[in-house]
Order: sequence, then structure tokens, then C-alpha cells
Amino acid sequence: MGGGIKKEFAFIGSRPVLYHAVKPFLETHLFNSIVVVVNESLKDKASELLSPYLKESEKQIFSFVNGGCSRRESVLNGLLSLEHQSPDVVLIHDGARPWVTKDVILAVYHKAKEKDAAIPVIPLVNALKEIDHEGRIIRSINRDTAVGAQTPQGFLYSKILSAHLSAESLGKDYADDAEIWQEFSGAVYTVPGTAGNKKITYIEDLQAE
Repeated sequence: MGGGIKKEFAFIGSRPVLYHAVKPFLETHLFNSIVVVVNESLKDKASELLSPYLKESEKQIFSFVNGGCSRRESVLNGLLSLEHQSPDVVLIHDGARPWVTKDVILAVYHKAKEKDAAIPVIPLVNALKEIDHEGRIIRSINRDTAVGAQTPQGFLYSKILSAHLSAESLGKDYADDAEIWQEFSGAVYTVPGTAGNKKITYIEDLQAE
């Protein structure tokens, strides 16, 4: 995004992106814990940013965990921090997706409870092309059988933790947690996402709001 600012610490209106990303989860009243995974040097800042907007009872369910060198490592750190609680289901969300809705969260949660693994997806509107390292088109991809994956991605906790530990032992990179689940645990089901549930990538994404 440029400007030396962490996306989750930027502001939309009068509140930080990170707060907007967690607020709909609080509104569901489904979660006993919310784990914010962040660089160790920024944990205090993350806590300070959220604190003014949280009720005292909400503050009690938050914890701040050190991130890793990759997204996969960071998610694993977050999952390991929940071992003592051993939750039934965990939802993994991007802190830079501040426009997620309560309805999407509920749909993912209930489908994950039913099927063990679920993610929100949206139809793709652009023609899809696979290219090589020179930027040359190799082939066209059937848009009718392709979707865009979003977060939160929901999983049976014990199985996603086991899958992440297996992925850690291989040291591979993965596109998302659904890919890790597929490799080590099985099928992932989908629920409708929303076009508004976008991930902040450019400064214009904030300016447009």
C-alpha cells in the first residue's frame, strides 16, 4: 500500500481497519476467543488501537500473538495459542478485510460446524488467463468453474491444527488455509461471499470508502 503504514492500522472514518475487521465477529456472540496475530514489536500498538472501542467484557476475550515469517507460520502460531481451550471450530480471517459482514461469518461458521471446513467465495467477472514468466498467455481458464476465495475460512479446530503442523514439517507455501486443509484433511465446502468483502491492497481502497 506504500506510505510505511500497516494496512490494519490505517483508519476508515474514525476507527482503525483492525477494529472494523473484528467488530462483526463480536456482533455474532459466537466466539469465546479472538486472537490477533501480529509482529511482536506491534502487539502493544494493536492492543492500544483496539482498546478504546471495546467493551470491558470484550477485551477479556482478546489475545495478541507473535506472527511468523509467513502467513502460514502466523496462522499456526494463532492456532497453537488456542490449544489450551481446544475450541470446536475456528475461523481464520484477514485483518485487512474490514468489510466482512456478520451474515458471511455466520454462514461460514454454520457450514464449518456441519462439514468441518468452509470458506466464502464469489463469482469471477473477468476472463481468466494463465501466463508464463514472460507474461505470455498459456491458456484460458473456464470462468464458470472458478471462484474467488475470501475469508473468514472456518475449520474444525483439531483438524486444521493438525493440517498446519503437517504443512510446517514440509515448509511449503500455500495460497490459503483451505489449500492446507485440502492437502492434509479433505474436502472444503463453500458459502456465498460478498463483493464488498475485499482485502485492502492499495491506498485507493481506503480513500474510496
